Formats: sequence, structure tokens, C-alpha cells
Amino acid sequence: MLSLSHIHNLDNARRLFDEMVRMSPLPGAVAFNKLLRGVVKMEHYSLALSMFDEMREMHVQQMTAALT
Repeated sequence: MLSLSHIHNLDNARRLFDEMVRMSPLPGAVAFNKLLRGVVKMEHYSLALSMFDEMREMHVQQMTAALT
């Protein structure tokens, strides 16, 4: 079970993202987008865009609201 509640810094966010992309099956779009939204709220826009690109390459459906 993924817990997104402990994401308070960039290292935790990146570590969780890396863990999520190794899961089989992949977590759903909602989990990825919650994480992405958290990174945006921390104002780490370049990492958020990088994660967004990785999600797109893995064919994870993104919600555009996650980047706003």
C-alpha cells in the first residue's frame, strides 16, 4: 500500500516515484498524480516535469490538473 502522506521533501517524493515505477502492476493514475501534485506544491517544477515525462513514457494517464 502506498502512503503519500509522508511526502514532505524532495528526496521522499523521488524515492516514492522510483518505487512506484518498479511496481507491477503500476499504481493507477490517481496515485501518480497525487505525488506529482505534491512535487508541484513544493515548487520543484523541473522535477515535476521530469516525472510527468516519465509517466507519459510509461503510458500512465495524467490528469492535467496535477500540473496546475
